[in-house]
Amino acid sequence: MQICSPKLQELVTSENSRSNIIDLDTGGIALSWEYLNPNIDEILDLFEKIRWVVDSKIKNIEPFKSNKKFVEKYPIWCCLFIRDQVLWILNRAIEMKYYKENWLITLRSYTKKWWTIQPLWGIMDWEYFHNGIQLWNYFLDVAWDTVDLKWKKVGISSLSLSGFKNLGSFEEFCDVAEKYWNVTIFPNIYFPRIAPIYPLLILCDDNTICFNTLSSVFSLATTSFFHNSYEFIFKSKYKDRVLPKDVTEKLGEQFYFESDFFDKRKKEFNIGSFYRYWDFDATESYMTIYKDLMLNEPNWIMVGIIAHAMKFITEFNELNISIEPRIAEEIRTNI
Repeated sequence: MQICSPKLQELVTSENSRSNIIDLDTGGIALSWEYLNPNIDEILDLFEKIRWVVDSKIKNIEPFKSNKKFVEKYPIWCCLFIRDQVLWILNRAIEMKYYKENWLITLRSYTKKWWTIQPLWGIMDWEYFHNGIQLWNYFLDVAWDTVDLKWKKVGISSLSLSGFKNLGSFEEFCDVAEKYWNVTIFPNIYFPRIAPIYPLLILCDDNTICFNTLSSVFSLATTSFFHNSYEFIFKSKYKDRVLPKDVTEKLGEQFYFESDFFDKRKKEFNIGSFYRYWDFDATESYMTIYKDLMLNEPNWIMVGIIAHAMKFITEFNELNISIEPRIAEEIRTNI
């Protein structure tokens, strides 16, 4: 089946739109001021009760049901899981009309145009990534204690004062990821076929090398028609970072079929060729070809390319490619 350009754009932008703040129109703002502002305590009480339900059922829900280690560290690092469970319970209650809060009854009676309860994922205070809920013009955090157990479970504040912002670029992502996850990030100049879609290679704290698979990060590339990928690899402050030769040799020998620029005889990547051909100004570059495919119909080829890229990075990450601790430490020291 051929997929037209609008359909493909909808496919690659849907996840991004669900994780970004929605700008309210005057009607939505008015509703928020009239019905939410006077009922903040009642709103907190409702979501604290839902959070209690999530916590009490945790041992019977995957991945916690089959892995005691998840239960032992809960709720640390579980903000996505908790947020999604809270939203699921809330939406089920709304569908079944199983609620009695006056503010929710009133707001539910309005048209879908002004119905704004949706998941968020982005940067918090430029310090860490976090999942939350947009409740009209409020930021609702139902997993506040996943960052620090001393914090409350549920918190609410206006979006403008919450410290939350949408993820705007790969450079912003790297700035937070490196200090929050204790990782070191490199531009993906080694696998040009997937570089427009996945422009980051990550050296993790356990000395393994992987690709990031977060859907919101993936959508940074596709929703910008790969311009964000281009900016990161060619213009960001990370653009000059390269992995040591013995590391790239290991990658190249194992995945030479995926890189046009790995010289099997010399056992090295021809980085000059990458920079020369992977560019907006080069008509035959993957960047330009992918962009044209995104903009033109039919787009079933682009869908296949994205599926191939996802399959490749999944297989790549499952291999747990590691490097010697000594080399990893040298890399981090020299960055």
